Amino acid sequence: MGKRLLLAVIIADSHIEFQSEILRGVISQSFRANCDTAIIAPMHNFSFDSIHKNAEKQLFDLLFSSRIDGIIYARNSFTTEAIRVHIDDICKQSGKPVMLLDSDEHKNFETTSVDDCEAFEIITDHLIDVHGHKKIYCLTGPKNIFSAEQRLQGYLHSMKKHGITVPKSWWEYGDFWQAAASDMAKRIVSGQLEMPDAVVCGNDASAIQLCKSLTSGGIKVPENVAVTGYDASPEGREASPTITGYNRPNFQLGAEAVRRLYRIITGKICRKVHTENGSLCLGHSCGCEELPSARKTSRSAAVNSRYEKYLLYGDMLFDISSTGSIGAFADRLDNYTFYMSRMQRIRICLTENFIDSTASSAVELSEKLSFSRNSTMQTILAKCASGREYDKAIRFASDEIIPDFQEENRNYPTAFFISPLHYNDNFFGYSAISFGKATVSYPSLYLQWINYVNVYAQSSIIR
Repeated sequence: MGKRLLLAVIIADSHIEFQSEILRGVISQSFRANCDTAIIAPMHNFSFDSIHKNAEKQLFDLLFSSRIDGIIYARNSFTTEAIRVHIDDICKQSGKPVMLLDSDEHKNFETTSVDDCEAFEIITDHLIDVHGHKKIYCLTGPKNIFSAEQRLQGYLHSMKKHGITVPKSWWEYGDFWQAAASDMAKRIVSGQLEMPDAVVCGNDASAIQLCKSLTSGGIKVPENVAVTGYDASPEGREASPTITGYNRPNFQLGAEAVRRLYRIITGKICRKVHTENGSLCLGHSCGCEELPSARKTSRSAAVNSRYEKYLLYGDMLFDISSTGSIGAFADRLDNYTFYMSRMQRIRICLTENFIDSTASSAVELSEKLSFSRNSTMQTILAKCASGREYDKAIRFASDEIIPDFQEENRNYPTAFFISPLHYNDNFFGYSAISFGKATVSYPSLYLQWINYVNVYAQSSIIR
């Protein structure tokens, strides 16, 4: 068997449904193309500067690995331009082909995008054709962000198609979050902005906040003003009123990015996974009847919710923090991997520098622990769904990322989420988790699980 391609994915907030759907498409198409996948997923986003978050940037040095053949980069999932530019530079220096997701044209990288314009036009059409609204405002996302501009154009196309003249005061750029929606609602309530028939929002977060703020000001939704979102997110389905939105084909975005990158790397076209088209998802916020399935909770979500309570109120943190050696820590941690629903394999990989520091008799570490493309790693816990894999506890070069990607006799592709282990500016290593054939992302409780591991690591070098 020839060398299997390894595709790296750089993405933030991979536990959020929007990103998880993209990753589901990436992993599904990678498996179809017989490619391995390494999702390099920081545990936090970079919305503000801190020692703790800056340490996570070291994980991106894995992109220099000679094992990686190409990179898929969800540039817009990162919240600040500073971290985007930082990752841009690393991607460029790596010399590997890079495929951006939903981004503006980039001078160095290719881009794969979803047509938000048509979808947003469908949402606006619904307000006009079904509900008879004409005075419709649009609150899109930040100016010059590709998806925000696409959604604004969809709104304008629909209004023009229906012969409705749109004054400049009817549409504005927002933040894809809450502040802009609160401000718009305040101006509507005060009369500074004329009362509209409806408002189309660039995403569900803005729509939810707009509904709350309008209702607090005495304006009923949808009786006085209809509101729509976009993402068809769990938050939108759980809101009151439920938010009308659009089930964006994020799965297809991820899958198409893999197919295009694969062709750039190999010159060949790989077989497609099945197509999952987007669709309008009706809620009560526009005036439609709430869908019976809108508030259903998946079995997976219910399991994760129950485990999250066990994790928060259980003994894991105290248990793993009271160990006196790396081996004892690994043995204790082995007892708590069950929190990861559907986990098939997990590896805890620590740097040689960290392991050596725990054996030191020094009272306190004299210099910070860092990570680079030249670090030596050791797997101190390797476990699969059926039990512990003691033969996997070996030292290896970080250039390999994890030994699993070097397996020559494995007759199936695999996907691992690689996340940093660190505390303040000390970088200890990284965790790697795989869900086997399931094309899913890790649950949000994994963030807390990793934080507990980090607390142990810090306590072990400061005595």
